[in-house]
Amino acid sequence: MASNATTVTINGVPQAPINEGQYVEQILSAYSVISSDKPILVAQYSNGTTLTE
Repeated sequence: MASNATTVTINGVPQAPINEGQYVEQILSAYSVISSDKPILVAQYSNGTTLTE
């Protein structure tokens, strides 16, 4: 869970700032570097065979 005004960066690209209770969801198809300016929790999920984008 994020703190207020947390900036998450994925592969060097800053995402919109998030606040406590918010999250960033991104489908990544390659190795990626995820960082932030405050502590965050990162989770990885595997898509099923019926995923539609």
